Amino acid sequence: MAECAFCKLETQLSDNGAPICVNCAEARDARRVPLDRRPPASELKIREILRQEVLETTATVNAASEDFNALLSAIPSGVPHPDGTDRIHQASRKLSAARKEMAKVTQVPPHRVGEARLF
Repeated sequence: MAECAFCKLETQLSDNGAPICVNCAEARDARRVPLDRRPPASELKIREILRQEVLETTATVNAASEDFNALLSAIPSGVPHPDGTDRIHQASRKLSAARKEMAKVTQVPPHRVGEARLF
């Protein structure tokens, strides 16, 4: 993970190649948008909830992927033991479910495609 260019917190986000955390990105965006064009507080709250869901599901997908890859790399011959196949199937199902949840969370409703901007 990279450090935010402003506050030095760890972040997975970047803007034009420069790492930036959610808080610094929001602060920067707030300074750029004129007061009369800023979204209402309720919209900002919804955006923050959606952003948090994306971050949480991203972490879940990353963890499931790491577990799956670690399990596969632990099989030296490439041929797992009989109980190893069950573990691989479970890890695969967990990774698949996490990816489906990520796809669901990041899907933009068709009527909002032009205005969607989570980050």
